[in-house]
Amino acid sequence: MKRLVTAETVMAARLSDTGDEVQVALRDDKGGDVHLTLPTDQLAVLRAWIDQVTPDGQPARRKPSVFPVENWSVRPAEDEETIVVTFRLARGVELGFNLPRAAAHRFAHALGVLLGTLPPAAPSKSRH
Repeated sequence: MKRLVTAETVMAARLSDTGDEVQVALRDDKGGDVHLTLPTDQLAVLRAWIDQVTPDGQPARRKPSVFPVENWSVRPAEDEETIVVTFRLARGVELGFNLPRAAAHRFAHALGVLLGTLPPAAPSKSRH
């Protein structure tokens, strides 16, 4: 069963002794204490989402968060229709993305153009 907690205030937050979880103490809308534990790898996901919305939940009109990448990997997904691109951020946080193969080809080409190893695509001959 899904449990909904409406938090009014963040009282405290701390990293676990092992460093793989963040423990957050909240005060709910009834004045009670609620404790939440999140894996640290989920904090980057949460931060990226928070940076994309305004306090009223509307999409923000600002640039997306930019995170330094320590390492990355690419592998085929189990469904063979997509590839998995994983970026390892600071402190070992990893974010993985499923990318359809057609989009992966476009991404690879765009990266090649950006790095100067591929020529840009020829201009379209269609009229708009």
